[in-house]
Amino acid sequence: MADTEMVAAKAAKFEKVAEKATDKVAGKIEHATETAAESVKTGLKDVQAKVTDTLHRAAEMARGVADVQRGALETVVKAGQIYGEGLQGIATHAAEVSKTQFADTMAHMRALTSVKSVKEAIDLQAAFARSTASRYLAETSTFVEDYLKVAGNALAPVTERAREAAEKVKKAA
Repeated sequence: MADTEMVAAKAAKFEKVAEKATDKVAGKIEHATETAAESVKTGLKDVQAKVTDTLHRAAEMARGVADVQRGALETVVKAGQIYGEGLQGIATHAAEVSKTQFADTMAHMRALTSVKSVKEAIDLQAAFARSTASRYLAETSTFVEDYLKVAGNALAPVTERAREAAEKVKKAA
């Protein structure tokens, strides 16, 4: 029986050693699991922070693009209004010139009906042709100047917007 007691004692001792080893391994596994879970949690927080930051920057960029587009549209509308008003002024001037030309032509026709000789008619016609050509050249010059002013005025908001954009780019760089 001594052998059986000795085997039982060794078995009990082995069981205690095995239990300690199992507890030790279980503790290490538990610690490793907690460490891994903490690392995953920290990693997920970092990823979440990066995604949130990226989304905020994307939203800011979208707002910036929307502001640029709104400003560009406002600029084009303003330029169009200026251009339309300018063309309306030119059209009014053209109507006045046509009205004056028509009145001068009618006066010339009346004068032609009262001439007493062919020479007088030719002289009257030559004077009318000279004054009409002179007025035509003067009015053409006026129309060109007026149109260039209108075009310059209409481009002013666009030019100013481009200058502002260039300054923003210069500051950003």
